[in-house]
Amino acid sequence: TLLSCSLVCSAWLPASRHQLFQELYINSPKRYDLLVSRVLHSEKMRIHLLSARKV
Repeated sequence: TLLSCSLVCSAWLPASRHQLFQELYINSPKRYDLLVSRVLHSEKMRIHLLSARKV
């Protein structure tokens, strides 16, 4: 999986994060809050949510 790739080699991390965050399905307010709390504290992760939108 892409998650496994991101753990195997640090050079693959940016590309795998891009793919992993390309499409997210968040099915509860609790999960949304958890995602936001983790991503907002990391500059490297914030860029992946710049194009996020509610569907």
